[in-house]
Amino acid sequence: MHTSSHWFDSATCKLIDWGDGTATLVGLHSEKRNEGHATTLMQQMCDYFDNQNITVIADVNPFGKRKDGLTMQQLVKFYEKFGFKVVGNVKTVLMERIPSQ
Repeated sequence: MHTSSHWFDSATCKLIDWGDGTATLVGLHSEKRNEGHATTLMQQMCDYFDNQNITVIADVNPFGKRKDGLTMQQLVKFYEKFGFKVVGNVKTVLMERIPSQ
């Protein structure tokens, strides 16, 4: 297992690479909204996942209680743009992305 932090401008996330072709993405957020920072970071991460043939599980939940934060539905749509699919839903939504070929 290897944990790493990634960022692009104001967007950050953590990645837990389990070393078996799977990883968990947690805490993707951006301090600035509507500037494309989280989108750019997610695209960079997805390119990495594809190049390394890594299947990713994302733990999706609204970050904090910010007034301008995204709702769960908006977050799910954001992740779906990058090929994630909902695989579980309890208090948070689990989404999986299988590398594109």
